[in-house]
Amino acid sequence: MSPHNSSKKVRRTFDHVLSVWLLRSIAVVGVGLFMGAGAACSGDERAAPATDADDLSWLESKTNASNYQGESCEPGAERECSVTLQQEGNIVSCYRGVQYCQTDGSWGDCTDGEITQEAAPIADGQAGLSLLALSTVEPSACTESCDPACMRFVESTPTLGGSSGSGGGGNTCSHDVCSVDAQPLATTSGSCVASVCAIDNSCCTSNWDSGCVELAYTACLNRLPPLGLCDFGVYATAGVTTANRPSAGATIGSGGDVTIGTDATPSRIIVKGNLTIQSPNGKNVTTPGGVWVGGSVNAQNGGGAKYNGDWNVGGGINLNGGNTVIGTVRARQGIQNLAITGPAYTGTSFTNVTGTGSRTAGSTHASPVIDVPTSIPTRSVSCTSTTDRTIEKTTVTLPPGDYRDVTLQNGTSGNPSVLVLSAGGKYTFRNLTINSGCQYCKIQLGTSLAQAGPWDVSVCQRAMLEGPNSYIAGGDGNKLTQPEKLILYVHGSDPGAWQYAAKIGNDFKFTGVLMVPNGTFRSEDRGTVNGALWAKSISAGTDLGATQISQDACKALNIPGTSPTINTCPIVTTITTPITVDELVYQAQCPDGTAARWKNLTWNSSIPTGSSVTFAAKVASSVEDLPNHAYTTVGTAAPGTPDTTTCSLFGPSPACPVALTNQLGLGYNQGQVLSLRVEGNAAGGPLSVADWKVTYTCQFAE
Repeated sequence: MSPHNSSKKVRRTFDHVLSVWLLRSIAVVGVGLFMGAGAACSGDERAAPATDADDLSWLESKTNASNYQGESCEPGAERECSVTLQQEGNIVSCYRGVQYCQTDGSWGDCTDGEITQEAAPIADGQAGLSLLALSTVEPSACTESCDPACMRFVESTPTLGGSSGSGGGGNTCSHDVCSVDAQPLATTSGSCVASVCAIDNSCCTSNWDSGCVELAYTACLNRLPPLGLCDFGVYATAGVTTANRPSAGATIGSGGDVTIGTDATPSRIIVKGNLTIQSPNGKNVTTPGGVWVGGSVNAQNGGGAKYNGDWNVGGGINLNGGNTVIGTVRARQGIQNLAITGPAYTGTSFTNVTGTGSRTAGSTHASPVIDVPTSIPTRSVSCTSTTDRTIEKTTVTLPPGDYRDVTLQNGTSGNPSVLVLSAGGKYTFRNLTINSGCQYCKIQLGTSLAQAGPWDVSVCQRAMLEGPNSYIAGGDGNKLTQPEKLILYVHGSDPGAWQYAAKIGNDFKFTGVLMVPNGTFRSEDRGTVNGALWAKSISAGTDLGATQISQDACKALNIPGTSPTINTCPIVTTITTPITVDELVYQAQCPDGTAARWKNLTWNSSIPTGSSVTFAAKVASSVEDLPNHAYTTVGTAAPGTPDTTTCSLFGPSPACPVALTNQLGLGYNQGQVLSLRVEGNAAGGPLSVADWKVTYTCQFAE
C-alpha cells in the first residue's frame, strides 16, 4: 500500500476544520507546530484513512489546537504546521499542512493540508535507535504532540575541537605577542613568532609567558620590552655604584648610571645612562640576558676578560685591556679596543677591534630602547608610638602594631638577640636596628614555616641591619629562603653625609623585598640580598651577593608599579584565526518498512561579535557511504540582526529552526545516517555552545 493511501487530502484551511469542531462543541485548547516535520510517523501498522474530512465525530478527544499565528515572520516565508487530532490505541490522527507568512509579517492559518493516521510512540526502550561512536549522546524522545515517534539527539555543552574532526590552529589564539597568555601562538602567526619559538619552543606548544614576550622584543626588534621592578634583583632610579665582585645571578639596572668595580657577574645589566667598569680582571663574565646600555660603555682596564652575551649600546663602546665579547655587539657610536667573535655593528667606525666576527660600519640600526621604571613605589606611613624596645640576648615576640625605636644588640652565637614578628598584620617602626656588635642576631618571621605571610614592615626613618652573620629567619629560626614572605619598606631619606636610609652590614644576610624610594641603600662587604633591592640610589661594597625573586612571586605581592603597562604592541603579527572543526555522526534505525526523515536542527550558544559557529550536514545510507556525499551549510550561530546565537523552534528568523529535509534537498526516502560538521571560529573572542539538537522521525517507505 502506498503511504499516501493512509491520508486524506483536505482542500480547505484548518480554520474550516476548527469551525466544524466548534459547531460540534468539541473543546479546543492547543496545537503543536513543528517545522520540517515528516508527512507520516513511524510504525509497522497502518490504519484506514478517514473517509470524509467533514466527518469529524472521532475528534472528541482532541486536546491540542494552536498554530502560533502570533509569531512574526518574513513575508513570503512558509513552514509546515501540524495538529494532533486524536489517538486511539496505537493510532494517532494528525492534520498536516502549510502556513504562509502574510504581508503584515504574521503567520496565516494552517492550510492546504491532509489528515494522516500514524503509529503511536514506540514504548520506552524499543525506539530502535542507535548512536555511532563518533557522537557523544544517546537519543531521547522529542515529546512532540503530532509526531509521537520523533526522536532527538541533544549535544549538551559540547567541547568544540574535541571530536574526530580536525581544524586549523590547534596551537593558536587571538592574543598579540606583547601579551602574556595561557595559550600558545602558532608559527603561522608570523615571522616574529617563528623566531621566538625557534629559541623557546614552549611558546608555541605550552603557553606564551613573560619570557616569550621578552623574546618577541629582543629577537624581533633588538630591544627590551617595557620593564617593571619585578624584572630586577638590584635597581636604583638615580644610580648604582658597586665595589668589586657584585654577583650572582640577579639583573642589575638603573634609570641613571651604573659603575662597577671589578668582576661583575650579574645575569644581565640594564642601564639607561652610562656603564663604567673599573676592571673585569680577566674573568669570564656570562650575562645571558645581555648588556643593554642607553649611553656608553667604558672599561678602565680589562685584563683580558671574556663577556658572554649580546651587547646593545646607544653610545660607544671602549673596553680597554684586551677584553672579548662573545656574542653580537651593536653600538650607535664607535666600537674600540676589544675583540669580537660574533657580528658587530657600529653607526660610525671600528678602532683597534680584532677577532673573527664580522664588522659593519655606518650601520643604521636603532638605538636600544631602555624603558625602565622612573620611581620606586611609595606609601603613606605614620609613626606615632612612643614605645621603644631593646632586645639583648633574648627572644622577644612583638604583635603587629606601631613601635618607635626597636634595637637588637650584643647578641652572640650561643645567645643571640631575636625579634619574632607575629603573623597576620602590619608593623610600623620609626627606626629598626641590629647593632654592628650583635652576632648571629635575627629578625624571625613567625613561629612556623606554614605561616604564609607576607610580613609587611614599614620604617619611617632608617633601617640599619649591621650585625655580622645576622639574618632574616623563617618560622623555624633558620635563614629565610622565600623572599616573597617579607616586604621591608623604608620611607626615610638620607639623613646626612655618609649616612643612609637603609643599610646592611658586613656579612648580613637579607631575604625579602627591600624598598627605599627616597634615599640610599648601602651594603657593606659581603652583604647579600636574596630577593629584590629597589632604591633611589645604591652603594655597595665588595662581594654584594644578589639573587633575584621570581617574577611570579614578585607580582603576586601586588606592589604598585612593579609590572609595566604595554599600551600599544609595536610588533605587528598576523594571528591565525582559531578555528575548530567537529564532525559527529547520528544514525537512526527505523522499523521495517519505514525510512528516516530528518527534521530540525536547533542550538543555544553564547558568541561574541566577530566569532561564529557554522553548521553543515550531509545524509547517507550508511557510515561507509558518507564520504561519497558533500557537506551543505545549513545554519550559522552568530550575533547580529537577527541574532542567531539561539535558534529554536520559534525563531528568531525564518531559517530557525533549520529544516534539514528542505535545506539538504532530501527526497521522501532518506538515508539513515546524518553527519553534522560544526566549525567554531573564535576570531572575535571565546565562544561557548550550551547545546544543539538534531531531530528526526520515521515514515512509511515508498
